[in-house]
Amino acid sequence: MDPESKPRREPSIEAGQLRDDDLRDLQVLEAMSEAVIVLCMDGTIRRVNRGFERGTGWGREDAVGKTPVELGLMSEEEARKVETELLPRLMEKGVLRDIETTGIRRDGTSFIALMSWTLIRDSREEPSGIISVATDITERRRVEQELREFKNIVNRSPTLVFVWRVAPGGWPVEFVSDNVEQVLGYTADDFMSGRVSWPGITHPDDVPRLEAEVAGHIESKTMEWSQQYRLITRSGEIRWMSDRNLFLKDEKGDLARIQSIVVDITEQKKAEELLQTSKAKLEKAQRIASIATWEWDIATGEVTLTEEMREMYGMGPEEAGEPAMFEDLVKCVHPDDRPGVEERVQALLAGETSVPTEFRIVRPDGTERCLYGAGEVVFDEGGKPLKLFGTMQDITQQRQVQKALEESQDRYRQLFSAGTDAIVVFYGDDLMILDANEAAQELYGYTKEEFLELNVGDISAEPEKTAESIERMAAGDDSMIPLRWHRKKDGAVFPVEISPGAFSLKGRPVLCGIIRDITDRKRAEESLQRSEAELRAQTLALEQKNIAFKEIVQHIEEEKNMMRIDLSANVEELLMPVVEKLKMGADAGKYVDLLEHHLRELTSTFGRKIASKNLRLSSREIEICNLIRGGLRSKDIAELLNVSHQTVEKHRKNIRKKLGISSKDINLSSYLREL
Repeated sequence: MDPESKPRREPSIEAGQLRDDDLRDLQVLEAMSEAVIVLCMDGTIRRVNRGFERGTGWGREDAVGKTPVELGLMSEEEARKVETELLPRLMEKGVLRDIETTGIRRDGTSFIALMSWTLIRDSREEPSGIISVATDITERRRVEQELREFKNIVNRSPTLVFVWRVAPGGWPVEFVSDNVEQVLGYTADDFMSGRVSWPGITHPDDVPRLEAEVAGHIESKTMEWSQQYRLITRSGEIRWMSDRNLFLKDEKGDLARIQSIVVDITEQKKAEELLQTSKAKLEKAQRIASIATWEWDIATGEVTLTEEMREMYGMGPEEAGEPAMFEDLVKCVHPDDRPGVEERVQALLAGETSVPTEFRIVRPDGTERCLYGAGEVVFDEGGKPLKLFGTMQDITQQRQVQKALEESQDRYRQLFSAGTDAIVVFYGDDLMILDANEAAQELYGYTKEEFLELNVGDISAEPEKTAESIERMAAGDDSMIPLRWHRKKDGAVFPVEISPGAFSLKGRPVLCGIIRDITDRKRAEESLQRSEAELRAQTLALEQKNIAFKEIVQHIEEEKNMMRIDLSANVEELLMPVVEKLKMGADAGKYVDLLEHHLRELTSTFGRKIASKNLRLSSREIEICNLIRGGLRSKDIAELLNVSHQTVEKHRKNIRKKLGISSKDINLSSYLREL
C-alpha cells in the first residue's frame, strides 16, 4: 500500500480531530503569534497562549476562569449572538472560520479580530470545549478604509490620472481614471478605445507647443516635467489644465509610456486674472485715500514701495539703480522712536498680532513727519517669516493740531479754523458741543448754530462705544481711536478715526476730537483683505492638490510592487516545478501545454495565494494544485507524477480541506482558477 495513504494522526486544530488529551501535545499554540483561547463549554477561559497576552494585555492568571465578556473582549450583544447563532453552527460543523468581532484591550484601546473556532471533544466524543484563534486585523481594516476613501477622493476630485504609450502624433491611452467624465465629459472608454485623442481635444493654439515640448523631453530623456495648456470638453467649454508627467521605461530601458497627473486649474487662472484686476482697483483706491503700502522680502532685505510711500519718506520717484532696502526705511525713523519700531517689527516676526504703531521719521530734507503704520507677516509652513506687508498713513497734521491745542489757545484757534480734518470740541461733563470747525460742518451737514444745540452722542452711531472712549479721553488717554461710526444730519452712517485731546477751560474739562472720514480708506482695506483671502484660498487649494498627487504616485508604486511579488511567486510556484519536470525527461507534450497555460497567467495572484503560509499546503499539494488548475484529471496527474490514482485522490481531499471547501459542492478546478 502507498505509504502516503495512511498518514500518522497528529493533533491539529480541525473539526472532529481535537480531543482533550491532544491539548497537552499542542505546544505549537504557545509559538503562534495569533491570540489563542481555550474555552470551556460554559464560556469560561481554560487556557491562553503568549499571543493572547501580547494582544490583549491580560495575563494568564487574570484571564483563566473568566469569560471574554468579563474581560471586555466581547460585548454582551456579541455573546448572545454566539450563544444563539454561532454555537449551534459550531456544534454541527465542528469548525467555524472568518468570524469578525470587536473588543477592548486591557489598556482601553479597541481592536478588530478575525477568529476561527474549533470544537474539542472528550473521550466519549462529547463536546468539552472550544479553541479560538484570533488574528488582529485592526490595521488592515484601517488601511482598507483609507484606500476606499482615497479612491473616492480621486474620483470626486478634478485630478485625473493618465498613462499614454509613447507614439507621437496619436498618444494612445492605456489607462485613465474613472473621474475623467465628470471633468471633461468624455468617458474612460472614449480614450481607451481611441475614439477621443488627447491632441484632438487640446486647444489648437496649444498643440504645436505641447508636441514640441514632449519631443524635446524625449530627446533629452528628461524623466519628469510639467505643462500647462487648454482642453476643450465635450460640451465645448475651454478648461485650463496643469499636468505632472513621468516617463516609464520598458524592459529594454527605452522610454515606453508617460504617466501623467492632470489637474484642472481653470478656477486658479480665473483667480489670477481677478487678482490682477483687484490689485489695479486697490492701487487706485489707495491713491484716492492717500494710503501708502510697502512690502519687505525678508530673505533679500529688499522693499517694494508705492509712489505714495516714496513721497511720504521724501525719496522721490523710483530710479533704475539699486533697490530700496528695509534698513533704509529704519534709518529714516527718528532716533528716539527707532528702538520701539524695531521692537515692534521683531514682535511681528515672532508671530505676535499686528498692533498699529505711531512714530516719527526724518526725511532727507530734515523735516519730520509723524506716521501711523501697521503690518502683517506671511509665514511658510515651517513658521519661518517670508514677507512683511505694511500700510502707512501720514498723521503729521493730526499730531500738529493736537500739539497746538496743548500749547496755546491762540494756536489752537488758528489750526482749528484752518484744519482740513473735522474738529469737534465739547465739554467733558455734560458732553454738549462747544465748537465745530468748518470742516466738521461740511462733513456732518450741520451749521455752527445747530452743532451748539447737540451733544457728542447726537453725531455718534455707537453711543455705548462713544461713552467708553470719552471716559478714556477724560482719564488722559490720548491714543488714536482707529475706528468709530458716526451719523450725519441726513442719517448717513460713515466710518471715522479720531485723534483725541483734553484741556481745561475756565475750570471745566474740555475734550476735543480731530475726526477724519476714512470711508475711502476702509473700502481700500476691505478690497485688500478680499484679495489676500482669495490668494490664501488658491494657495491652500494648490497645496491640497500637491498632497493628492503625492498620494496617487505612492499608490501606483504600491501596485507595481505587488505586481512584482505576484510575478515572482508565479514563476517560483507555477513555472519552475514544470521546468524541473521537463528537465527530468517527463512527458513534454503535457508539460508544455501546462507551461503555456501558466505563462498566460504569469501576472495573476494565484502563485502568491496558493503558497500562502495560512493554507499550509505542502510542495506536493501545491504541485497537484497547479496540475488541477491546468485542467488535468486525477488519472493524468497520477501518470505524470508516477503515483497511484488513490494517492492523487487523497491529496485532492486534503487540498479541499485546507482550502475550506471539503464539505461544499464546489468544483476544485474552477475554485483554483478563481484564486
